[in-house]
Amino acid sequence: MRRGAVLHTRSSLAPTLRVAVTLEQCWHRTPGGTALSALRASETLDDFDDVEIVGVAARHRRPPEPDWRPGVPVRSLGLPRLALYEAWHRLFDQDTRVAFANYRKGAAK
Repeated sequence: MRRGAVLHTRSSLAPTLRVAVTLEQCWHRTPGGTALSALRASETLDDFDDVEIVGVAARHRRPPEPDWRPGVPVRSLGLPRLALYEAWHRLFDQDTRVAFANYRKGAAK
């Protein structure tokens, strides 16, 4: 999709865009504003017919408290919370290094 393109609701012709939303905050001891904003954003995006929302979270034994249960499907990423956060940090750092190296190679030409 080109930059700046707008997705409209209720379009049967538009391709489906699958979006993973981190909803791990819903399982925190005190979920708070970050969880609330993630829940509201995921539920708003879920209203679009051409967007498929999938929540992602760490491995948990039970769902979050009723007030913090997502209204979209949530897939477990299989790791406990601490390991998941560490994996995200390491992967993000690696992606950042690769992207920067590729940018530098392009800039050097």
